[in-house]
Amino acid sequence: MGTVIENPKARDLLFAPIVTCTVDHIIQASECKRGGGYIAPMLRLLSSDLILDEPDDFDQSDLPALNRLVHLAGMLGSRILLSSATLPPDLLEGLFKSYQSGRIIYNQNHGKKRPAVVCAWFDEQEKSSLKTTCADHAEFTKTHQKFITKRAKYLQQQIIRRRAEILPLALTYTREDHTQFFSGLAKELVKSSISLHDKHHVKKEKQDKKISVGLIRIANIQNIVEIAQAMNALELADDNYHIHLTCYHAKQLLVLRNALETKLDRVLKRNAKNPELIFNHLEIKDALAKSPAVNHIFIVLATPVAEVGRDHDYDWAIVEPSSMRSIIQLAGRIWRHRPDKVADKTNLLILQHNIRHLKKENIVFTKPGFESSEFPLETHDMNDLMTKEQLNQIDALPRIIKPQPLTPENKLSDLEHAVMQDLMNNESLNFVNAYWDENTTANMAHTHLQILSPFRAGNAQEEWILIPNDKDFDVYAAEQVKKQKLSGSTKHSKLINRKEIVFNNDNISPWLLTDTATELNLLKTKYTDKSTQYLATLFSKVALEDNTHGWHFNEWLGFWRNK
Repeated sequence: MGTVIENPKARDLLFAPIVTCTVDHIIQASECKRGGGYIAPMLRLLSSDLILDEPDDFDQSDLPALNRLVHLAGMLGSRILLSSATLPPDLLEGLFKSYQSGRIIYNQNHGKKRPAVVCAWFDEQEKSSLKTTCADHAEFTKTHQKFITKRAKYLQQQIIRRRAEILPLALTYTREDHTQFFSGLAKELVKSSISLHDKHHVKKEKQDKKISVGLIRIANIQNIVEIAQAMNALELADDNYHIHLTCYHAKQLLVLRNALETKLDRVLKRNAKNPELIFNHLEIKDALAKSPAVNHIFIVLATPVAEVGRDHDYDWAIVEPSSMRSIIQLAGRIWRHRPDKVADKTNLLILQHNIRHLKKENIVFTKPGFESSEFPLETHDMNDLMTKEQLNQIDALPRIIKPQPLTPENKLSDLEHAVMQDLMNNESLNFVNAYWDENTTANMAHTHLQILSPFRAGNAQEEWILIPNDKDFDVYAAEQVKKQKLSGSTKHSKLINRKEIVFNNDNISPWLLTDTATELNLLKTKYTDKSTQYLATLFSKVALEDNTHGWHFNEWLGFWRNK
């Protein structure tokens, strides 16, 4: 025990009255195969309740590990709160089974009878809340259905706030026409952005300037980089429009991503009563001053990091489809702070095909998404995968209501329900229920399943530190910096290649662009006793997978693979 509390991170985890963290910090309680890494998170779980925010945002390959954590929480007597607007029924039922199986063990150890789990359901309506005890899975399912029936009726009575259309795409991809393909896609996105801006903009009284802030959500970082560079090379036919573009994704230096998110948090905190206040932000004023154009379109080109966990309010959005959940969550960023706005016109466009389909891949709604060789779709055309009712009013109904019978081969929402049912609510033995099934051996349940279905099973990542010098960056492996003085570390400048981007477009320019040295100097005003070099080792870092050809880096675009 003395060894555990000697670790500063373990002390923070154990002694803080309330801990807010990613699940990675606590899941070691159930995912540690050897060593003592489980001790601190398990002690925390033993003395705390567990709130899981957006548990349906987990990749389905990580859900077995999440179930193991929930089972352990039940076994330790913790209470659990699941928070999300898009929880599918099979996910909840699977988590209930895992939790109850753990709670049975807890009650046995405390001399109690087989438990009836106390359950409660809440939403924004006080009268719709339900509280009861569920003795088994059937009773939980029945009560949940009762709550969802009320919830569905409430959602159907709401004004339409997010109305979608399918954006037709007549593009074909070949390796030889790689640049032309992304140039064509960029043109379509810019054209659609202008159309959405014309429908949904903010105009300040006594000024001729019109502005809108839109989100273009693309599934993968590599494609964002291609699209951003293609947009930067475009020429707008109408000088009355100016596009201000920023890139937002996870493969960015920590200090630069934090700076970007801080600015976006401020600019996209909209005022429902006085929407013109957005003109007062310095980031907007500076952008308007650089161009005489009347229409200023601010575009955030982002990966799924923009979908959840960000309290941002956009005027419109365009989404490359990957899942129904993604579309619903992204739609929730449109007019997020302006509840009285009614969508009498389209404010969300969904690409007819995603880029994987245009590149002629067979399984396209994946990484992220739910499609697989086991659950393939017959079509990848969004005109067929979504109903007119779903497009006319984008809300949580397709996720929280499971239709019967399911047609997962030709409906995107049904596909997700089928995958979740197979994984989380399967009567046959699988990676999830084998962990707590009474007939499963303890050895298999506690070790073998972690090997078969590990948490965060993607490619291993290594942290790199980039320290700006007079001309470029010095690149260091973070692990080496921890073990020895920075000056003695081996440089890896060949692994990460800094790529310059020329900005000479009169109508399209970078927005919220900053540089690493400036942000480190700003941090130095806060941490006056620390050197710039020391702050760089803490904040000027990024986690990257091993890549044979290395990585490109640009402070506007972030990091992308050198293929």
